[in-house]
Amino acid sequence: MLAFFLSVCGVAGLWYYLHVRLENTGFFTYRIFLLILLIALTYINLKLLRRINCRTVVFSAILGLFASVCMVFGAMLRIEDDLKLEYMGTYVGILLLTVLFFTLFSILFTYLAPMRKTLFSDGQERLRARLCTGSLTYTLIIWFILFVCWIPALLAYYPGIFAYDAVAQLTQIYQGALTSHHPLLHTMMLYVCFQIGGHFSDTGQEGMLIYSLLQMLILSGAMAYALRRLAAWKAPFALQVVALLVFALSPLNALLAINSTKDVVFAALFLILVCRTIDFCLTPKRLNRIGSLISYGVVIFLTCLFRNTGVYIIAVMIPLAFLLYRRKMLRISICYACSLAAVLLFSGPIQTSVLGVASGDMREALCVPIQQLSRAYTNHAESFTDEETELLLSLISEESLNNYNPRNADFTKDNFQTEVMKEDTGAFIKLWLNIGLRHPLTYFTSYLSGSIGFWYPDMNQPDSYVSHPYIETANKDWEDVPTVTLDSKWPAVYAYYEAVAAGEFTDIPVISLLFSPGAAFWALLLLTAVLLYERRYKLLLAPLLGLLLWTSLTFSPLVLVRYAYPLMICIPMYLSLAVGEKMRPPVPKTVEKDSLSFETIV
Repeated sequence: MLAFFLSVCGVAGLWYYLHVRLENTGFFTYRIFLLILLIALTYINLKLLRRINCRTVVFSAILGLFASVCMVFGAMLRIEDDLKLEYMGTYVGILLLTVLFFTLFSILFTYLAPMRKTLFSDGQERLRARLCTGSLTYTLIIWFILFVCWIPALLAYYPGIFAYDAVAQLTQIYQGALTSHHPLLHTMMLYVCFQIGGHFSDTGQEGMLIYSLLQMLILSGAMAYALRRLAAWKAPFALQVVALLVFALSPLNALLAINSTKDVVFAALFLILVCRTIDFCLTPKRLNRIGSLISYGVVIFLTCLFRNTGVYIIAVMIPLAFLLYRRKMLRISICYACSLAAVLLFSGPIQTSVLGVASGDMREALCVPIQQLSRAYTNHAESFTDEETELLLSLISEESLNNYNPRNADFTKDNFQTEVMKEDTGAFIKLWLNIGLRHPLTYFTSYLSGSIGFWYPDMNQPDSYVSHPYIETANKDWEDVPTVTLDSKWPAVYAYYEAVAAGEFTDIPVISLLFSPGAAFWALLLLTAVLLYERRYKLLLAPLLGLLLWTSLTFSPLVLVRYAYPLMICIPMYLSLAVGEKMRPPVPKTVEKDSLSFETIV
């Protein structure tokens, strides 16, 4: 009876979600499917109730409630941009859907051991030992395979995709007005490639081709290194094969490998950073190698310089590493602190005083407060006093407020008067706090709506509210910047990738989740939950890096796949921690010596 009751609640929860998600149309066509699901869930719950324990119940209930809230709120915000908290049906639907997720998560936690037994079977282990050697030759072969698999995309978009902020970055150099808004190292990387290409022609064709090849080498090299580490950790053979196939064949990797956006190099560095962090978690004795610490610090330094939010991530990692490991791994906290100091020194005095790079506009970090105030004014203008209205209009023009878009802060952020705010920052903070105290739900809804694609896995990409495709593939042409013209060498492949870039696959069940930033977040969250469930707290440092990066993404002006790309390519590494109970990485024989290894050099 209990199994049947849980199944009825779970099916009713799914019924409610589909009702909301499908906007009350085409809903009753799912009746037969729901009946079959009811029978299947009853059978599954009968099995679970005989094996489930208290710890599984607690973890599954907490995760189930959180997942249910995310799914219901996400569906509502996607359609009507409203949480509908005034309706009792919302809470009933959340509770019913929680029961369904409770069953799903209980299956995960209950059957972890049998799944591991399959992954680490004798046959799988023999294949892993024979094929996944993790040697230098193995790494170079993988590197070559990945690079070759992306060549069709390069030929299709020859000489590469000159999109996103790359044009603005080069414009800053050519006009002599560099700012720290964009990563200086990436801007210089673009500039050097185009300067070299300029020796061959007056256009940007050769420069873009050089950049594309260089970025393909960097990204494929980072992924080859990640696969080498999976082999060294003795991760399941099936996981290593799937990771290789995803890295090599995913159209997302191929499109971004030849795209001039700064996020790709950051993703490669972040992938290496996660791998090195997992190394330290699995084998703390590696911290005794000064060379390993130095190389780790260099990776942290470069990662932070390729994305400004990296500074905040590393700053939070310092106390977290100390709390997790105390004195046993104090060296890693010191490494974080030294790397952070180097980043602040470079991005501060060296970058501004020595290199003459101007500071970026502060409004880039204020997307969430700006959107919250704009939403409050749009929905509750009558609650603003005359003084508050005057202050707000001095910061954001009325025209910008009228163009408020709940999921794209560019419409209001780009016209925010930073200099006016700097004249009296306290008044701005006071305005933001006072309005927030009056309309806390409006602020909460604004934050969720602006970041919906990062936590709602069923979100359509591209979003109708956001005037961006899934991936930008159109070359931009600005004055004073070398022109890059599409000269496709493989039109048939170009048509395929254009369909991917336009997001035409987003309606395909299951497959679309592989390209969803929200699904990547949930994969990371579940893998972290597995470590907590099994009390493997010493391995949490690596997932914390991903969760902190995800947190910083929720403060972005809008949801773009390229922002979440670093998280998406790290999922195989995190998955290895969750399933790799038997992983025993080899400890170097010279752990007490300051020696340089291949991993250190990479």
